[in-house]
Amino acid sequence: MPSRPLPAQAARPHPEEQVHELSPFEINAEQDNGFAAVNAGTATRLSLKMEDVPAAYSVITREFIDAVGITNINEAILWATNGAPVGDGNGADVFGITTITNIRGVTLVNGGSSGGTSTTLNNHLNPATQDAYKLERYDFGRGPNAALFSVGANSALGGGMGAISKRARYDSEFTTIETKFGSWNYKRATIDVNRPISDKFAVRANAVWYDRDGRKDREFEKVTGFQLTGSYLLTPRTELRVEASTEHTKRNSPQLSYFDTVSGWDGVTVFREPMTDLIRGGNNATPGDPTSLGYMLNWQGATQGVDRQGGGNYVWVPGQDSIMNWQNTAFTRRADDTETTPMLVNGVLITRGSGLPFGNAAQQTTTPTTANGAQGGGGTLNMLYQINLPNDRFDRAINNSRFRLPTRQENGSFDGPILDQKTWDANVCLTHQIGTQWFFELGADVNETKDFRTHQNDFRTVRLDINQLLPNGANNPYYLTPYNEGRLGVQTARSPSRRYDSMSPTSWTWRTGVTTPST
Repeated sequence: MPSRPLPAQAARPHPEEQVHELSPFEINAEQDNGFAAVNAGTATRLSLKMEDVPAAYSVITREFIDAVGITNINEAILWATNGAPVGDGNGADVFGITTITNIRGVTLVNGGSSGGTSTTLNNHLNPATQDAYKLERYDFGRGPNAALFSVGANSALGGGMGAISKRARYDSEFTTIETKFGSWNYKRATIDVNRPISDKFAVRANAVWYDRDGRKDREFEKVTGFQLTGSYLLTPRTELRVEASTEHTKRNSPQLSYFDTVSGWDGVTVFREPMTDLIRGGNNATPGDPTSLGYMLNWQGATQGVDRQGGGNYVWVPGQDSIMNWQNTAFTRRADDTETTPMLVNGVLITRGSGLPFGNAAQQTTTPTTANGAQGGGGTLNMLYQINLPNDRFDRAINNSRFRLPTRQENGSFDGPILDQKTWDANVCLTHQIGTQWFFELGADVNETKDFRTHQNDFRTVRLDINQLLPNGANNPYYLTPYNEGRLGVQTARSPSRRYDSMSPTSWTWRTGVTTPST
């Protein structure tokens, strides 16, 4: 909050009543010089100059936020020192996580299986997406003292990620309306209204409406939010601040990668009945019993590039309005799934034992090697963007089914939101300064974040439906059609936080300190 001269300043009154001093623990964003912040906030909770903070600490100012179009803390991290997105390129939503990022090589998350809350608002834990419409700045503490900055993250080594909200100003009256339009139907409108009611009381309101699509199919984000804050000078050195805000975010950030369980299929073997143990045969070259179509399997179907569903596989079938048991129904494999599952290489079928020069079982971010192939490994090889793999390895599937390689925009997501988040926050803070060196503050914050998250991690795996009949005996309308299959997990997460803040970790304690006045 900026300092405010008293009305009597021009008359040069007695020195003790000359100026309303800015409390040293208040973040004075008005002193920020363009992209360069002057004061440190989250790291020290004191109004120290950045040059006086004995730690690796950085700030993204309001001017920088506006210049590059930052809308939330995930985007802000990309501009922070040692900040980066998570390497798998899938973002947070696929895994049911509100925020996921990489700081100093450490993955920090809000929610999900890792738990924890990595972000703060006004020095209080807050797991929301931290939309920028109501903020003055983003703060990041890191380096050797990272553990000191972290107040709730799943890993203290990542440091602290915080934000400071806009505060009511006594010195000016303004109304700012901003609209933005961009690619993929990007539309964003914000309003910022500040009104000094008297020389001791000011109010400020902020609101946002945000709607965009994305380069990927079904990608979108919708945000609405409102913030109201007020400041009142009880005495020239005692200030009461109250703030309340609420936001609603609906977002779908679909996965980028598809996993290959198609390229091993021989393009011929299909089924009209379940793959029983007799049909599947043993794990050897001796074939099992023939199917009703006359096909016989070797190595439990590995040679033909097929396998079967296990028990407890109940699937809702679109268009049939029913849930069916798909146990023992057939599906396809990826090439090199086993030592006997061949890969098509420049028109020739090659297995590991016959000289396959590369593997097809690497992780999605790992270059395939012979060692990876020989070790088997999970079926998580990215269908696209792999190097040193033959371009024709999918030709058997392409020529004998409805399969084709997906584009960069296609994905297995839904039309609705993966993340539906509602959050509210209420904050009150009483600050007082005695003389030029002593100060204290008592602050309280109550916030709650409700997330409705749809887990879609499993839906990245692509298979071919090679069953001519549905489990109920009806003709299969999806025969020879590629599909994604997974368990749809819906999680409702409620993250309430009630905290009475101080410099120590205990509740209901005064925050006190000493500062040396500037000369």
